Amino acid sequence: FLALLATGASASPTAALQPEELTGSACKDDAWTRTVAAGHDAGEPINEVDVVVSFCNHDLAWLHEYIEGLRDLGAPVRNVTIYSKCGAVAPMAKSGSAWSQTVVELPNVGRCDHTYAYHMAEKFRDLADATIFIKDSYDPNSPQADRVADGLDAPRKVDYTWEHLKRDGVT
Repeated sequence: FLALLATGASASPTAALQPEELTGSACKDDAWTRTVAAGHDAGEPINEVDVVVSFCNHDLAWLHEYIEGLRDLGAPVRNVTIYSKCGAVAPMAKSGSAWSQTVVELPNVGRCDHTYAYHMAEKFRDLADATIFIKDSYDPNSPQADRVADGLDAPRKVDYTWEHLKRDGVT
């Protein structure tokens, strides 16, 4: 790679690599489009659902409606944990909500992946039957709306998430 830079050649170490032709049955089944969690039994009820939000600076006005949408579909949401990573004040749950809400402040490191790993490590012995991890930018009206319009980063609808979670144990 350094020799390429010294000669003025392309700085990309992969510029000369070409994708190999994919062979075998792995690409011919639905493993690439559908994943089922190991050990998941679609007939087993999900008795509790937690929602984890990685929050920095996007508006969370959509969150209450999202949680209510899950509950309307039968998801037994027990807790919403908002991890505030940028010092922003997280909105409080509306009074009378059927779920509890926790707000935890974390340093702004590692993006949302850090948040999700932190939650799993901290709650390892008290994880719900299902946990939905979501970014504060879920809202299609967020500044990422141009990526959504281009077919990238499209947020999944509540019913899609719940149905696939029940069926496959993961989505």
